[in-house]
Amino acid sequence: MTTSIAPLVPAEYLRAMNPAIHPHYRSLFVATLRNDLITGCEPGIRQIIRDELDQLTELVQTESRLALLFRETLDRITMRLLFLVILGVRGNAEIFPDLAAAYYRLGPDGHVSPVGPEQRAAFRAIRDMVLQIVDSLQHAGTAGCNDNVLSRLTLAAEPLVDDTVIGNVIYMVERGRHDFRDLLRWMVKHLCDNPSVVTELRTEFTTPGTSPRLAEACVMETLRLEQAEAVGREALVPFTLEGYHVPKGSWVGALLREAHRDPNVFPEPDRFRPHRFLERTYSANEYSPFGIDEHQCIARSLSIRAGGMFVEELARGYSWSVATDGSPVFNGIHWQPSPSFAIDLRRIR
Repeated sequence: MTTSIAPLVPAEYLRAMNPAIHPHYRSLFVATLRNDLITGCEPGIRQIIRDELDQLTELVQTESRLALLFRETLDRITMRLLFLVILGVRGNAEIFPDLAAAYYRLGPDGHVSPVGPEQRAAFRAIRDMVLQIVDSLQHAGTAGCNDNVLSRLTLAAEPLVDDTVIGNVIYMVERGRHDFRDLLRWMVKHLCDNPSVVTELRTEFTTPGTSPRLAEACVMETLRLEQAEAVGREALVPFTLEGYHVPKGSWVGALLREAHRDPNVFPEPDRFRPHRFLERTYSANEYSPFGIDEHQCIARSLSIRAGGMFVEELARGYSWSVATDGSPVFNGIHWQPSPSFAIDLRRIR
């Protein structure tokens, strides 16, 4: 599901792009998001997570607005992480405050649609800053360059940066920062409700020779249960499916939330049980949180691995309890934990 950003990006956002040009742009971004990018960024990602969680442990001692502080902490983790991996901008960079402020104008607390004057102005400000980064990369070359998506696009053997590439880089951060933050909230919520999983995670860290796979399984199980309600597709040609005629131009929804709760595939479908992903592998027809067929999200590896790092750092370095909670809510796109959900976080000495 997506909203149009055609007023800002000439050829649209990647997942809504015309099929005639989509393969070209998709291949550019697939090449930049290889697994070695995530591996190289891992120390920086882990430091971001620790820095922000440490700050939260200090704030909860003196503040009463726990839910807001918790949400803001996850928001900063996500923004700093994506700035690092996508744009190569670190939290201590001179450009960071202005870049963050412009993103908060572009989408204050979620995807803003339709595009209005505020989004146009914010987008122009972000684009100008991204073009400054591109210009400095082109002049400096690989000397002292941090490995990230933008640098890989800019310093490729053939020029790869045009207005559509720049617009998609900008919106990779914009769309990703909201989605990933909400995924982190769900992961913490499920870990709170399943303390035995946290105990097992900590056992993995202290057992010699054990591969810490459970953390990423927690991410995959959270994605099975949350954040993947449906996949929308526009019918470019009319077709018939199981006796139903679908006219050209119709929107078709594949209901992933229901499919991911099929008891024939996922026994105890409503239970948070990450071990199921350690016991077997699921086909794309059974498990599709990143989309269907060949058009799956190109950042799926980043999401799972960065989410796994968050789970590992949280379980390894901190203890926590639920401070406030309530019923889940639907925000028009995803179900989310209660707005009042927050934790009382403590550093493990």
